[in-house]
Amino acid sequence: MLDGFGSSMRVNPGVLLIPIREGLQRLEHANLVMQMASSNVDSSSRWRITKTGEEALAAGDAAAKLAAS
Repeated sequence: MLDGFGSSMRVNPGVLLIPIREGLQRLEHANLVMQMASSNVDSSSRWRITKTGEEALAAGDAAAKLAAS
């Protein structure tokens, strides 16, 4: 995500984790995405769009779904 900024921008990627996790949690509560089980050693999370999420994107009402949750 930060590759295009080069070394001129000094950002601790850890600082981004909290708002990213909060955003994913909101999407999950709105049933727009779901967290996939991971058997990776590095314990990274994988997310998948749900059928509801696909429909919301196609209809252009993902923001409304988030606001309603």
